Amino acid sequence: IELAPGTVGVADNFVPIGSQRNIVKLVCNSELKYIGGSAFFDCRNLATVVFNDGLESLGANAFTNTALTEAVLPDSVKKLGSAFRNCTKLSYAKLPEGVTEVHDYLFSGCSALKEVVIPSSVTEIRYYAFYNCTLSKVYFGGTESEWNAVRKQSNNGNINTVSVVYYS
Repeated sequence: IELAPGTVGVADNFVPIGSQRNIVKLVCNSELKYIGGSAFFDCRNLATVVFNDGLESLGANAFTNTALTEAVLPDSVKKLGSAFRNCTKLSYAKLPEGVTEVHDYLFSGCSALKEVVIPSSVTEIRYYAFYNCTLSKVYFGGTESEWNAVRKQSNNGNINTVSVVYYS
């Protein structure tokens, strides 16, 4: 799917039941501001999303149960619901600069998730954000003391013992 010019939002439950398997790639246009809750829920063949600069929010379960292998979010995104739950092929994610929390269940059930980039603006990792993930490396955009100050809620897999690489 390539979103038409002028499209500023994708509605909740956008993809009709029964047509989910037909979508393999999503290209967001430059005007897109939001993707609603469950917009691409259960699109099990959706493997690639090209996010646009200017995108501001992803609703809860926007890409739950898809075949995405990576999620590289533009820095314009400020609101993230539990957008990537159970994306079992997702192996890499990059959170946008400026986001302050990793939302509850954001990557819950992403069993292939190995690496995630977390900006220094994050002050809290909410409940179950990385539940059932097997992280091998976190890239954190701050110092070790800043990482240690991030509030890490319970049920986040190995987030407290994973190898952390600090950059700035």
